[in-house]
Amino acid sequence: PSGAAAATRRVAPQIFPSRIRRPSRDDGGEATRGAVARLRSHATSPFASSATSSRYRKGGSRFQSEKSSPPPSPLYTRKVDRARREQERTKRSVMDEWNAGTGPKVGDPMVHRKYGFCKVDSLDDPEGIILQFSDGRLLVRYDDVNRRGNGIGEGGVGGLLTSYKKIGGGAARENSQPELSSLQNTRKWDRKKEKVQNGTLRLAKDLFDLYTERQELSRTPCASDPEAMHEFEERFAFTPTSDQLRCFADVKQDMVNRKQPMDRLVCGDVGFGKTEVAFRAMYRAYLNNRQVALLVPSTILAQQHYESAKSRMPDVPMDLLTGKVKPAEARRIRERIRNGETRLVIGTHALLSEGTTFHDLGLLVVDEEQRFGVAQKEKIKGKHRDCDVLTLSATPIPRTLQMSFVGLRDITLLRTPPQGRQKVETTVGEISAKTIRKAIRQELARNGQVLFVVPYKKTIPKVKKSIEKMIPGVRVTTAYGGLDELDQNMRMLAEEEADVLVATTIVEIGLDLPKANTIIVNHAHLFGISELHQLRGRVGRRQTQGKAFFLTPPNINATKDMKMRLDAIATSSTGKEIAEVDMKIRGAGNILGKDQSGSVGDVGYELFMVMVEEAIRDLQALTIQPVNECDVTCLLPKGLAIPASYMPDKRRRDKELESARDAPTSRHLLQLNARWEREFGKPPPEISELTRALLLALLLKRLGIVSAELVSPARASRRALMYCPMMDVPQWEAWAPFFPPSARGEVDFNPSTREIVVENLDRLNPGQILDRLLQFMIPVATYVEGRRTQLEAGIKVEDDDEDSEEGNFSSSEDDW
Repeated sequence: PSGAAAATRRVAPQIFPSRIRRPSRDDGGEATRGAVARLRSHATSPFASSATSSRYRKGGSRFQSEKSSPPPSPLYTRKVDRARREQERTKRSVMDEWNAGTGPKVGDPMVHRKYGFCKVDSLDDPEGIILQFSDGRLLVRYDDVNRRGNGIGEGGVGGLLTSYKKIGGGAARENSQPELSSLQNTRKWDRKKEKVQNGTLRLAKDLFDLYTERQELSRTPCASDPEAMHEFEERFAFTPTSDQLRCFADVKQDMVNRKQPMDRLVCGDVGFGKTEVAFRAMYRAYLNNRQVALLVPSTILAQQHYESAKSRMPDVPMDLLTGKVKPAEARRIRERIRNGETRLVIGTHALLSEGTTFHDLGLLVVDEEQRFGVAQKEKIKGKHRDCDVLTLSATPIPRTLQMSFVGLRDITLLRTPPQGRQKVETTVGEISAKTIRKAIRQELARNGQVLFVVPYKKTIPKVKKSIEKMIPGVRVTTAYGGLDELDQNMRMLAEEEADVLVATTIVEIGLDLPKANTIIVNHAHLFGISELHQLRGRVGRRQTQGKAFFLTPPNINATKDMKMRLDAIATSSTGKEIAEVDMKIRGAGNILGKDQSGSVGDVGYELFMVMVEEAIRDLQALTIQPVNECDVTCLLPKGLAIPASYMPDKRRRDKELESARDAPTSRHLLQLNARWEREFGKPPPEISELTRALLLALLLKRLGIVSAELVSPARASRRALMYCPMMDVPQWEAWAPFFPPSARGEVDFNPSTREIVVENLDRLNPGQILDRLLQFMIPVATYVEGRRTQLEAGIKVEDDDEDSEEGNFSSSEDDW
């Protein structure tokens, strides 16, 4: 190695703290993690460099020369080769991310799971990444960078390193440089991480309770699609995309084959076919005699949906309820909704008013859900908890997207554009008359129309005059909320009687203007990222190339959030990408409350998401409750018994055995063993096996396992079967990472029988089998009971060597 890597290695004892131990002359290389590094400590390593080998051979090392090193066994060499290949694959995947520009770069802020905030100092070391902390540097090996812990014995959910992205408000927003943490003193970081962990655990519990409540709700599923439904589908004028077909199937599955109410988010860009998904769901609900409500954010969009629905579903009794409906007509519509005459109502916020009562609401469709407040959406859902809910959005709010990510809501993505549709050409630049004039003239030259969007309606008259002066003869009209001539002006644009529409964000919502292929957004830095993406989706909805110009004043003093929004709109093309950027900027949101821009702690967005995932996994594990009895009799050849040769009195034997079986904790059981030894002398091996069997039973009871037995199937190895009636795949996936690494390939779960299977017990005697089972199950029980105690107390519980008198299971492995 040369350059920074060589300099790093020369001063390794000073740069790298003692807790990260590299091969040195003091330990002969034995402290290096992993099989690859262990083999490198041998001078005969086929892939160790000569420089490395000579370094290991210096001064007091065990391996003083190549001749003195014993050759590794073939089995050991094969294992090391596999480990080496896995390390190389991991390194290549990490390097691929960096080469693609998606990985960290030198100077980027990062979060180390154990030590806290840092930044990338060097990427030149062949073994991993060098990180800079406030008081030193640290090497993180490639296999630890983004290791996932989802398998047997693989530990936690995420890797050691995550990018630093600030959640919520505060001085240090995303892409800011956090104060670097200390390697030597981690108390400040531990306190901060502990606070966030406690918050995520409580949040996950609330989420889990809400999810459980949702699973307990039920409604009668829809009947299988009749012939009328197939005829309705065949009337669709376009060829569905592959994503649309999948979305149709997902919604049908929710409505027809599930007893729980549907709560699905359909996330797709403007013009990708979300409306047809909603129409098919609405017609299916109508055919099953259920009332349907379509909630939209604007009067114009409601009118457009109403006309489309009348065309697609002429046999459905429907009404339109908006703020523009006259009071007398609105009262008649609400009466028809109340008595069930209206089977489909399309409306704006008027549907949320106290005077609107549904007869038998079975399906609620929310279009452009990002335009509604959380309280508004929950209001109508709270009155009809058993109705199906279908949410449509190109850029869902962070809270909605987060609920989908954690599994509280189902999500289907529409990523395939309609045939012939081209990606909108996006330009982010400064406001100039030259740019605006050129954009408008180019669009008019191809017989198109232009949308010119401003942030404030009071500037519309001035902008209109400027455009008319800039391009003589151009026909300009306007649109904004509260304009009396709004419908007339929009009709002029639809009938091609106007060339340019100067408007506020009223044009953002669902309007279908096929001739509008250029949009200019003035003062784009004042708009939200979701608004910018929605505005971009207004153009290029057919086969004509759409163009979007997002203009800002020159020399503007934009905040970092403004710059991030503009950078994202220039580089991101899908609504889901935009929503994820929005979630990173604003925060994941209070998933259960009304705040759509949450603040959950200063550990960074990515680490917070890992913590939420871990907390949900913990709760999956805790759904298995302890049991009162666990039968382990079949694990011993003679069952659970005290030998008569050790304790001659039968009545005493029975009494002592009963006391041992009723011992509430491991400590009580071991104290009982000590008393036996004082009274009856040194115990025989049968007593040791009995004690271990009872220790195992005590442990398995805390895990909800009701029996354990040995079986010897024909043509198969002897195995232990542990039956857990409450265990299912999600719970097993939560347990799996906490088995020791030695359990890989030895332990598995059979979901059909709900049994945990421990293989390869052929050559072990009963005592060794019990030791093997205890070795595998103690870490899992320690994890489960520790999380259970933490959740009940609401705080992080440190390992405690003392058991309570009430018989609480210890949260420390040492007690076992």
